[in-house]
Amino acid sequence: MLDSTYSDDQNDHTLFVKWAEKFLPEINQFLFQMGLNSTHRNIVIKRAFKEIRNTYLDEPPGRRRVLLYKKAAVTIQQNIEHQEHNESDEIFVHLEDRELHELLQKLPEGHRAAVVLTAFHKMSLNEISIILQMPEAETEGAVKEGKKKLIHKLEEMDGERISEENLDKLLGFLLYSYNKIPLSVDVSELVEEPAAHSEEVNHVPFYRSKWALSLSGLLIAGLIVLFLAQPSSDSSVEPEMSSAENNREIVLSVKDGETIDSLEELGAEVEDRMQKLEADLGLSEGELYQVEYIQKAINQIQAFLQRNQLAEEGELNPFEIQDALNRLVTPLTYVQQEEFSSRDEYALAIHSDMITKQYLEMAESLMEQYDTALEEYESELEGLGDQPIEDFSFSPEAAALLDKIAQNGYETVVTPDQNQFELSIGGEKFSEVAELQIGSGKINNAYIEYIRIMREKLPFVEAEQLQLSMEQVPDVLLEAERLLKGMMYTEPLAEELLSQHELLLEFLVKDSASNSIFTEEGMLMPDVKAVWETLIGEEKLRTYASSRYVHQFYAELEENDFRKPQEWQSFQSEQGTSPVLGYMVNGPDSGLFPLNDELNQLYNQYQAEKESTLLSGLTEKETMQMYLNAISIGDLETLYSLFAETEDRPDREAFLRETNRENLYNQDLTGVAEITEIGSSEGIKQMIIVLSDGALSSSQKVIPLKEENGSWKIVYQQGDFLITS
Repeated sequence: MLDSTYSDDQNDHTLFVKWAEKFLPEINQFLFQMGLNSTHRNIVIKRAFKEIRNTYLDEPPGRRRVLLYKKAAVTIQQNIEHQEHNESDEIFVHLEDRELHELLQKLPEGHRAAVVLTAFHKMSLNEISIILQMPEAETEGAVKEGKKKLIHKLEEMDGERISEENLDKLLGFLLYSYNKIPLSVDVSELVEEPAAHSEEVNHVPFYRSKWALSLSGLLIAGLIVLFLAQPSSDSSVEPEMSSAENNREIVLSVKDGETIDSLEELGAEVEDRMQKLEADLGLSEGELYQVEYIQKAINQIQAFLQRNQLAEEGELNPFEIQDALNRLVTPLTYVQQEEFSSRDEYALAIHSDMITKQYLEMAESLMEQYDTALEEYESELEGLGDQPIEDFSFSPEAAALLDKIAQNGYETVVTPDQNQFELSIGGEKFSEVAELQIGSGKINNAYIEYIRIMREKLPFVEAEQLQLSMEQVPDVLLEAERLLKGMMYTEPLAEELLSQHELLLEFLVKDSASNSIFTEEGMLMPDVKAVWETLIGEEKLRTYASSRYVHQFYAELEENDFRKPQEWQSFQSEQGTSPVLGYMVNGPDSGLFPLNDELNQLYNQYQAEKESTLLSGLTEKETMQMYLNAISIGDLETLYSLFAETEDRPDREAFLRETNRENLYNQDLTGVAEITEIGSSEGIKQMIIVLSDGALSSSQKVIPLKEENGSWKIVYQQGDFLITS
């Protein structure tokens, strides 16, 4: 058996802690939705995480989450006498949400789990079938039957016909409440620090250790044959193994349709790939083992060889080995060999972000090793002087390494006055490969553009000092927003660009001791005002959240002849600095809709009393939120009362009679990313509402408001007061 060092254990522990932190909230939510109170959720969670602790890293990343849900589901069925929870009073604000949740609890457990997993956790039928341990056809039937029963229960309760589309929307509203479910257990209770080894054992590459390979191969090959030869009945007779059976095919694809048909061949395949990597990357065998992604792939295969059982429930799972083999290539090769075909734009974008993330992890860990390798040749830079690096005559060894670095998608520069190499992703080879991937579901298009045209401009702001000219700011700011809208907000590159975008906006519009945007006389600086005006043209206001953000500051100062008002610090502190966050793919909810507790209470009071004075303290944005809420629940009476008394507004009876209520609450408002004023004229303020699903789709609508008796009201637009476009 191969030993693991203490540092490896610590690294695995850290990874598990991060993984547990990520998935604990959603598994806790799943158990609440399945009817468990906090005590029983605590028990199930601890058991599920404990059982997955030692095997989760062996699973492909896409399977780990599903396996955790499966563990939880099995624990519910086998070990817990669960009871209905008693936390509803703290969770559900709306009576309708509480009632729908209670109806959900009345579904048979299998139907409930199928509906919960598809509606709230976005699991595919295949994933649900794994979790619930039933054929995919039965899983699809459970989802349909569960929704059918839920619709029937709703129709019995409300006396109104409910479509499946409306049911999905009503279930979507429950997410606001479910997101408030308190955790029943802390992450620290799920993990234990690994014990330190008394001795640290040096690793021997497993494919160089012929004896270890032979023994491990025979042991595991024998176990594979044992499993494959088992009859379906519970027989206690162990079948005899022949030498031929030891080479039974385990169906691991390698290339060009070939397969690995024994674990001994697996060792040979890994050795071949490592030798090819040495040649492709220009690194020695020892240096390869320092590259994190290669190290992880080798460890994954070692773990497979070490195990004295194949996998859970006796199934041979080749995916972990295939995943490791696929990563024993250069980062650019990994991208090129990935195959994905779909007409679904959303599926394409998600796959693209997954591949981009994997590529960046591989490319950046390789870049660290290249940085280390280049340090040996930095003494040669003393003779570089002012020459371009491409014209300098390096030693043959340094030149060969620099050529390999360029061929693997990196640019090399020399930092001025420091005689040090600096690497970044990019260059001719990266562009050549990236161009072929655009729109393919591989590297995210926004990342490609970022690396090619934007990364070199970073940082925009450093140590509170602008690193651009003021003339560059508008184009850079809007270009950064355009790229961010196509990125996953959790990725390293996106975080870097998002942070700099926020700093640039803050530098441009916010006054501070270290960066004043006002003259000594308190007037807005002319160059700042000129940049603002460049950003707030009509087309830009409709297109860019950054422009609308700047416009808020411009409009506030315009009312004061661009002189700094006394309440300026208070005004600017109320403005956030992440106007594009809600537009990014899988970005967080903006918090504008559904209503928060305070606004929801006010809405309910206004709905009952229809007293306009209740609206007098609301801002224009809050009035728009009330308007959206009325649309979302098909509340025609309240909606009508929010319209200003204008010539175009129909009389109440005609409005109630002619408006299709179902068309109202069929509007999906869960993607409301922004509500902002974009202009005003003759007492009418133009508010833009933007609905966004990241870069995949967005729609917007401009809604006029006017002040009436001390409160803001919606100006009715003939035949078009919904927010579709």
